[in-house]
Amino acid sequence: MREIVHLQFGQCGSKIGTEFWEGLCMEHGIGTTGHYEGDNDHHLERINTYFDNVQGLKYVPRAVLVDLDADGMNFLKSNPIGQVMGSQNLVFGGQKTDNNWAKGFYSDGAEKMETVLNVLRKEVERCDFAQGFQIMHSLGGGTGSGMGCLMLQKLKDEYREKVFTTYTVFPSQKTTYAANEPYNVILSMPHLIENSTETFCIDNEALFNNRMRSTESPTIPAMNKLVGPVMCGITAPFRFPGRLNANLRKLAVNLVPLPRLHFLTPGYAPFSEGETQSNLTVSQLTQQVLDDKNMLVSCTPSTGKYLGLSAIYRGKLSQREVNEQMYNMQIANSTQFPKWIPDNLKSSVNTFPPNGVNASATIIANTTSVKELFIRISQQVTKMIKYGSFLHVYKKEGMEIKEFEDAQNSVSDLINEYQQC
Repeated sequence: MREIVHLQFGQCGSKIGTEFWEGLCMEHGIGTTGHYEGDNDHHLERINTYFDNVQGLKYVPRAVLVDLDADGMNFLKSNPIGQVMGSQNLVFGGQKTDNNWAKGFYSDGAEKMETVLNVLRKEVERCDFAQGFQIMHSLGGGTGSGMGCLMLQKLKDEYREKVFTTYTVFPSQKTTYAANEPYNVILSMPHLIENSTETFCIDNEALFNNRMRSTESPTIPAMNKLVGPVMCGITAPFRFPGRLNANLRKLAVNLVPLPRLHFLTPGYAPFSEGETQSNLTVSQLTQQVLDDKNMLVSCTPSTGKYLGLSAIYRGKLSQREVNEQMYNMQIANSTQFPKWIPDNLKSSVNTFPPNGVNASATIIANTTSVKELFIRISQQVTKMIKYGSFLHVYKKEGMEIKEFEDAQNSVSDLINEYQQC
């Protein structure tokens, strides 16, 4: 079995992680006590990818949960999914990082890192053959950004041959918790560029805009709920029989032609449930999932190039219809598919349906338009550095302005690489 070990950092990581694990438990028939309550053989066929069967009695997520602020763990423990988690894999501190990347990377997070690594090593030892790791974190806070990046660096040093995937939440000024969030993002980017194999970008601006279309006042919990189904869609080929993206490495081979350009834009349909969305055709699903409004990054793919595109359909759908839809899409948008990357559109049907609807579609796009996200962040940081805003809170932790300049240059290089494709 090729297992995946999950790590989540900070308050945001805890909350979207909860959505992910609730979705997985429902799809695999795991109850709130960790016992199997389903009636489908496919539930258990590949369940060991994400769950450890403890003494043949209950299923425990292969997850290490970290927060330097105990409030995040209190949220998890109060949630029913917290009862399924292995209590020995919860690592938390008693201090706050004050939304400061430096505290997560250099001081408070570094002091706690060896404890986290010891828990992680035990989890890896319980695997038959761990294919890789997935980190769930936000770049807005100090734990998710600083400690999450430090963890990624440690993983690369210790498990060099594995695959390192991140589900990375990018903050937006529309939902900001702290004015210095752009600094945390820019300081994290060089680590994601160099140490991540594939990064799934989750842009709070896109989540906010999505919820605005259905409510006048989007809430963070409502935005978080959008992420769970997308992650379940992305990971479905790892968990259920199928012919596409059967593991993390194959996913990277299909979508990442150049190692630094591994920032992926997910899309999903249907985001809303109900009678009108429960029986969508392949054509309707395709139209929705390729709509910019259903992307998890606020960008315009029609203005860029697809370095890779993977479409995962779930439910009792026709593979022939899916192939036709994908072929028609590629012909209609032929200028968006570089000829130097052959066969860069993949699609498959996974017959096991998602929760709540009869069918869904998930796309994973490696589009050069993701640079719009990095340009947005870079412009915010440029303005802040010009006036020296909030730099003092980082200097107190021993950081120098050169680290910000080097990070800015790294992001500028990445933007240029996307523009040259």
